[in-house]
Amino acid sequence: MAHSGNRERTRTSRRGRIVLTPVLTVVLATLLIAGAVGIALGSSALHSARGARDDVVHLALPAEASASKSTTLGVDTVEVPRLVELSLPEAKAVLAAAGLAVQVQSPTSGQAGEADRVVTQVPETGILVDMGSTVTLTLESAGATLAANSAAGQAAADNKPRFVVCLDPGHQGHSDLSPEPYGPGSKKTKAHASGGATGVGTAVPEYEVALQISMNLKKRLEAQGVRVVMTRMTNDVNISNAERALKANKVKADLFVRVHGNGSPDSSVSGVATAYPGKNRWTSGISGRSKRAARQIQTAVIAQTSAVDRGIYSSTDMVGFNWSKVPVVLVECGFLSNSVEDRLLVSPHYQDELSEGMAAGIMAYLESEATR
Repeated sequence: MAHSGNRERTRTSRRGRIVLTPVLTVVLATLLIAGAVGIALGSSALHSARGARDDVVHLALPAEASASKSTTLGVDTVEVPRLVELSLPEAKAVLAAAGLAVQVQSPTSGQAGEADRVVTQVPETGILVDMGSTVTLTLESAGATLAANSAAGQAAADNKPRFVVCLDPGHQGHSDLSPEPYGPGSKKTKAHASGGATGVGTAVPEYEVALQISMNLKKRLEAQGVRVVMTRMTNDVNISNAERALKANKVKADLFVRVHGNGSPDSSVSGVATAYPGKNRWTSGISGRSKRAARQIQTAVIAQTSAVDRGIYSSTDMVGFNWSKVPVVLVECGFLSNSVEDRLLVSPHYQDELSEGMAAGIMAYLESEATR
């Protein structure tokens, strides 16, 4: 989340630095090899968090999430994102955001449909390719899948999901500075929504990163039988923070998870933090459960990623908290103002680690609350 005045958060002043643990070393090695040639030719150093705000180029990437981008010998390259198990529309949106073209191999049953799923992709996830390159997708027919799993599908239909989680990818493609109340009945207001922070070196906006991580997390939760409701699945929306909370309320979510990045004027600051609502006239009934969820998620993410642990903290002035009637947390996945963490956050490999950690923490919370 950015450090401008209209941000949906309260910033902590603690400082952290990158620790090159084995997990980070492996991920960084991949990223640094891709950029080594450009570095050797004397490419410019990454901007500082404060200076880059004025002169960085904000990429106008469409719809869904973006892949890792780098420039070597003047040629833009991207890391191929993970597409397997996505629906055809989801895969097309991710590839468009990454600046890649798509070629579809239709299922044997006939023409490709929107419900068909990607079963293979060429090139594979993580391969560096030139911008504009084509990724070939092989689809599995939704009809064939349904027929092959009809018995299992009927069994699943007879059993409602045990848990419902609402995922909220932070921010959106265009800011809306019109006011909305801090909470129901409040005369104090905040801006509806903003675009968030921007990567100090990658120039990838926070709303892109948040959506890609959220889509990754959605898949992992659904694999464990959780019903996942998204507040948005594209960047071209205008949804206020209150409206996002109201959507979680409407589906009676067991947990409302807001996914964000972070930012600081100090480019050395890094790490992961998780916020939960403190007690006020709107949130007293959910503060305790939210704190338990924040602790479970923060612990699991740090264990999975080895990122700097910035802990959990409470906030009473987030609109998205004050309008929520269900337990809610906000996970700040890392600092886009830190040159190292910025590159990690747009890497599909590191996003896998973040999503795996969040999924583990969410499931631990849900299971523990079910037995209370």
